Amino acid sequence: VRVIPTTYADQFSMRTSTLIEAMKQDAAAGYTPVFVCSSVGTTSTTAIDPLREIADAVRHEFGEKVWLHIDAAYAGSTALLPEFRHHFDGSELYDSFNFNPHKFFGIGFDCSALFVRDRSPLL
Repeated sequence: VRVIPTTYADQFSMRTSTLIEAMKQDAAAGYTPVFVCSSVGTTSTTAIDPLREIADAVRHEFGEKVWLHIDAAYAGSTALLPEFRHHFDGSELYDSFNFNPHKFFGIGFDCSALFVRDRSPLL
C-alpha cells in the first residue's frame, strides 16, 4: 500500500503528478499498481481530488488493469445536489464509488453504499 502525500497548499487533494510518479516508481521496482483510491470530501478535511485528471492519467500510463475507486464517504451524498455535481466530474471513468448516507442524511445507523461499474471482476 502506498500513501500519496498531500499538502495544505493543495487543499489536501491528491496531485496527479505525484500519484503517477509513485506508481511508475513502484512499477520500476517490480510492483504492479492495481488500485487507486480518489476522494471526494474526505471526512477529516473535505478534500476533493481531481477525478477526471487522475483517471485520464492512470488510464494513459497503466491502462485498464488498475481499479479506480472513489471514496466519497462523507460528501458523496452531495452528488444529488446540482450545485455540487461539478465535484464528481469524471466519476463515470471509475470502477467503483462508495458513500455513507448516514454521514449526511442523518440516518440513525451506519449505512455504506458501494456502486460498481461492472460487478463481474468481483464475482
